[in-house]
Amino acid sequence: MTRKVKSGILNGKSITEFRELGLLIFIIILSVSVQLRNPEFLTLENINDMLTNTAILSILSVGMMMIIITRGIDLSIGSSLALAGMISALAVSKYQNLSPFVAILIGVAVGLACGVINGLLISKGGVFPIITTLGMMNAYRGLTYIISGGRWVSAHQMPASFKAIATGKILGINNLVLSPSSYTLFFTIL
Repeated sequence: MTRKVKSGILNGKSITEFRELGLLIFIIILSVSVQLRNPEFLTLENINDMLTNTAILSILSVGMMMIIITRGIDLSIGSSLALAGMISALAVSKYQNLSPFVAILIGVAVGLACGVINGLLISKGGVFPIITTLGMMNAYRGLTYIISGGRWVSAHQMPASFKAIATGKILGINNLVLSPSSYTLFFTIL
């Protein structure tokens, strides 16, 4: 019987065995390549813009991470977001004096209701998660269309206090960038 001896670094594992390290190296090489082609790429302003533009997806990814860890899948997350956002936006545009905090609570309540419906169909109804969320994705999308009448809610229809949620800054950092950071920190500690 022969014994294979693993040589390398980091407790006997070679660098090539670390997928995350490979991805990090690829991202660094890609960033340097883009920076060489466009000197404006790695500026603070551009990095802030990229963080701001991906903030909502970062918040959703924390929730999706919890689902994937429990061996589930949720295809309806985008449609749930659209429904919650549309109901909040319609409420704010109709009631201009509505507190931004209440508008956020409305959106959270709608998202929670969508999640509860999905959860009940999966746990009590015995329907597979992929089937449930695929069907509910279309249901939430249709409900969003019906509620909105197929029309957009423009930012011009919303009060400045509500728009400040997305455009406001704390210590020079956009609120949308701080939100995913605080959620990630909360779930990491939890």
